[in-house]
Amino acid sequence: MDRMLVLWRHGQTAWNAEGRFLGHSDVPLDDVGEAQVERAARALAELRPEVVVTSDLGRAVASASALCRVSGGVPRLDKDLRERYGGRLEGLRGEEIDGLLASEGKDLEDFGVEPDADLAERVAASAERALEEVRDGGTAVVVSHGAAIRLGMARLLCLPPASWPRIASPGNGNWSVLAEDGSAWRLARHDVGAP
Repeated sequence: MDRMLVLWRHGQTAWNAEGRFLGHSDVPLDDVGEAQVERAARALAELRPEVVVTSDLGRAVASASALCRVSGGVPRLDKDLRERYGGRLEGLRGEEIDGLLASEGKDLEDFGVEPDADLAERVAASAERALEEVRDGGTAVVVSHGAAIRLGMARLLCLPPASWPRIASPGNGNWSVLAEDGSAWRLARHDVGAP
C-alpha cells in the first residue's frame, strides 16, 4: 500500500494579511491564523500522521504543534522547510516589490531572493527524508510555507520548471495531498481547507 504526503501551509500572519513578503522573517500567527490551524489540525488528525515535520519558523511550528496536540507526537523541526529567503525584499508588499523590479529592471535574485530551483530542491529533499520514516500505507505531514510548498510539490511531481509558475500556493491553513503511485507521486488534492 502506498504512502501519502500532506503539505500543509501555516496559518495566517499579520504580514500575510497585509500582502508582505515574509521569507525567513519570523512573524507569528495572528488570531485568524490560530483559528485556521485549530480547525485544520482536527481535520488532519483524522489522517493519523506517523510523522509531522515542520519548518523551524514560529508560524509553522505553531501550526505543527496544534496538529500534534490533537494527534499525539512531537513535531520534528527541519530548517530546509523554511520559506524562500527574500533577501532585501522581505517585509515589502507585493506592489512595492513589483514597482521596485520594474523601476530597476532587475530580477528577484538580484535582490538576494533564493532561486526557485534551490527552494524546490531543499523542500523536496526534506519531504523525502520525512517519508523515510513512514511505513507503507502511512501518512507524513510536512508543515511549511506558500512558495516552499508550491515549488517543493512541483519538484516531487517531476514537473518541468517552466510550468512551476502555473501552480498556485495553498492558502494559509490549507494543504495539498500527494499520493504515492508506484515509484512516482500524483497530486490527489490541492489547496484543501478545513470546514
